[in-house]
Amino acid sequence: MTIDYAAPLALVRAERYTSPGEPSAILPDVYGDFTVGGIRGPIPAVLIDRASNTYGLATPMTSITHVYEEETDVTADATITLSTNYQGQGLITTISFASARSGQITVRGIGRVVDGDNPISQLEDLLAARASAQSRDYHTAALERARAACAALGLTTAWVVADDRPVDAWIAEIMLNVFGGWTRTGRGLLVLWVNDARWSESDLVAHIVAHRDCVDGDDDPEMEGAEDGLCNALTVYYLWSESIGGPSSRLTTPTDPRSINAYGEDRHSVTLRGHRDAGQVAAWAARFFALAAAPTRVEGAIVRFAARTPALLAATEGDLIGFSWDWGPTRERGHLYRNEVLRLLALSPTLDDRPRIDVVALDTGRFLATDAAFDAALAFDAARPFGGDRDLAER
Repeated sequence: MTIDYAAPLALVRAERYTSPGEPSAILPDVYGDFTVGGIRGPIPAVLIDRASNTYGLATPMTSITHVYEEETDVTADATITLSTNYQGQGLITTISFASARSGQITVRGIGRVVDGDNPISQLEDLLAARASAQSRDYHTAALERARAACAALGLTTAWVVADDRPVDAWIAEIMLNVFGGWTRTGRGLLVLWVNDARWSESDLVAHIVAHRDCVDGDDDPEMEGAEDGLCNALTVYYLWSESIGGPSSRLTTPTDPRSINAYGEDRHSVTLRGHRDAGQVAAWAARFFALAAAPTRVEGAIVRFAARTPALLAATEGDLIGFSWDWGPTRERGHLYRNEVLRLLALSPTLDDRPRIDVVALDTGRFLATDAAFDAALAFDAARPFGGDRDLAER
């Protein structure tokens, strides 16, 4: 594999130019729309040539609408070149002034546009440019499912990449903003997924019935309850401004009233650096509550079991499976824990004369109304729609 996940991204620094203001300063890579938010530009420009009073951004911008010196609009005084091979060091955006400036220079505009600002495509582009990633580094099917999920959900993000966090931290940050996750397979392939992706029964890689496929005895399935990580009220910070190192004085406070009524309020805060639209923030919170607000007490729970089924030998982290566990937790309204859809988080195979796979999985809160792959004697409730959610459990 070509990606070094522990290394920082190979970002552009001012030291590559002849007369920089601060040689170690990072020229930001910019993705998406930064035309709104804050009282100055959310994107900091870096002084790369003191002789010509020239500032730079690592990305050839699509547009720059405003240039600021601190809070003062100095667009009229700036000479903007959206794409130039400055000093032969590669294409960047430059902003030049006739005289030296003493305050911070920031800009507002639209950065690199990739696939309509699809977050997965932005991540793929960033890793190719700054982490030497290649197509063979990805679990291709998972990559395309995640990309399609973001498109179906109408998700777009905007990023200013200008710090020395390692590659894996940037992947985690971007996937958090789409309420998704990531892992690597045993062969090192990068697996990306988006929760609430549009999936069908054919996406399930295995169907597990606990009494049939799980190891007996002390290795029976176990569940860590979702209420351990309960959250039903959020303070969400967004409209991130890299120039001030924080959100642009905006927040929203979504709640899940049903969960609050059942369990009391449990509030947490989160910063979504990639979001600049209140509607998308609200949609993110709704998908978060579907797991974290414990609407039926098990969504978001972690399930652990050991299976002896060859079907899981071809599975990888991030895949979905069907799972029934008749002596497991009783769901609301007397439903047994049947036909639940779990997302595989970790797989640890032991290959001997009887293959065993230790599994850690996440309850997605989704389920199958019927599934021919399960034992016919399970008496499915056909009235429950495929892929639906159940009502909040009574206290």
